[in-house]
Amino acid sequence: MLNAAVTRKTYFGEKASRYDEGRETEEKWQREHAAVRGFLTAGSVLDIPVGTGRFLSLYREMGLTFTGMDVSEEMMAQARAKDPEAEVVFGDIMSIPLPDRSVDIAVCIRLLTLIDTPDMIGAMKELGRVARQRIILSIKTAREKRVERRSVIHPEKAFNRVVDEIGFRVVEKRMARPPEYRVMVLCRR
Repeated sequence: MLNAAVTRKTYFGEKASRYDEGRETEEKWQREHAAVRGFLTAGSVLDIPVGTGRFLSLYREMGLTFTGMDVSEEMMAQARAKDPEAEVVFGDIMSIPLPDRSVDIAVCIRLLTLIDTPDMIGAMKELGRVARQRIILSIKTAREKRVERRSVIHPEKAFNRVVDEIGFRVVEKRMARPPEYRVMVLCRR
């Protein structure tokens, strides 16, 4: 079963040190990167999970202030190696250690496809709690929930309901990998 507890235990050791290998050339990776770049605006950014820090250079390039959070010390070590000056700290998306509306933009790429729908809803509520203006996320949604080998396709109704509940609206979607995997930008209503 894919859920937050299982996912928390996955990205450690060798998996963390080898995570980026081969991914940078994947079409999905490139589309995610282009979408995040296109959806970013001025302001402060929380990147959770920051993972290996794949977007840190993008935030620097755009002159944004940012904090990366993750539950894996090994993944954070990879991020710090890419950008030793970056603020990269421990934090769990199920209970983000930040005050309400403390960042302009919350970025959450790849995680929501690795956790079950109840955990996705909890994570979305936390993202909505800390973000003042925007949430940039990737997710798989379809009419009906399905669990594939390594990911969860969440029911569109559940996703749309939580987006509405947290006071946001989907502004734009970009396909990362057909048919269900998209990067989206949500803006506060």
